Amino acid sequence: MHALAGEEMDTFIQRPLADILVIALEQAVAAPFATRQLADLGARVIKIERPEVGDFARHYDQTVHGMASHFVWLNRSKESLALNLKDPQGLAVIEHLLAKAAHRFVEQGAQVVVVDLDEHKVANVVHELGSACSFGFVADVTNEERISQLVASTLERFGKIDIYYNNAGIPLSSTPIEMLDLATWQRIMDVNTTAIFLAAKAVLPHMKSQGGGSIIVTASTAGIRPRPGLSAYNASKGAAILLTKSLASELAPLQYSRQRYLSRGS
Repeated sequence: MHALAGEEMDTFIQRPLADILVIALEQAVAAPFATRQLADLGARVIKIERPEVGDFARHYDQTVHGMASHFVWLNRSKESLALNLKDPQGLAVIEHLLAKAAHRFVEQGAQVVVVDLDEHKVANVVHELGSACSFGFVADVTNEERISQLVASTLERFGKIDIYYNNAGIPLSSTPIEMLDLATWQRIMDVNTTAIFLAAKAVLPHMKSQGGGSIIVTASTAGIRPRPGLSAYNASKGAAILLTKSLASELAPLQYSRQRYLSRGS
């Protein structure tokens, strides 16, 4: 009898996410558990950690110096990279890594539209991907006119939209609700929830006419299991999840569109 292991096993069993690159900013348990599943399925997972302190779960068990069995188990098969994301050099590194991850779509034949508020960042990613198969668009996702222009520009350039990914989001540091100002509440709700509505409103007429498409939303387990001090964020993600389900329910009878939400749990 011959037992297979390591690279020999990978050759014998073609894992479905082989050659996929995942860049993860994660802490503690939920998100590391999710990305461990991706690693087990063959993806290359690079976990971004803070310099010196790393993932705070490393300190749960000081006896074994951050190598507790649960931590090792959750982070099996991953690579770890320490980056200070508040430093311009750290941001430049992760932007390069994210562009490489996006390049996988191009390698599979996709045409990609890069959207961000920062014109410089958009230009850098388009440069990484190649202008022949991508273009950049500077937009505030809460601006209905700009989102309509985004859809029109994409259709003019590529002729169709198969996937619309709502990934823009605003976090919230722990704040008692009586200390939360209305402007912060409104901005979080606008970016995390209203932007999804505006995107669906703009892109669905085209998806209907072409006979299909997918709308993907980055949500959070905060929308399912709320945490103290994050009232606005919890509410926005809960609304995002329910809005995605509502779209799926509304469009299911027509059998031409799919809606999915991804919950991050760190």
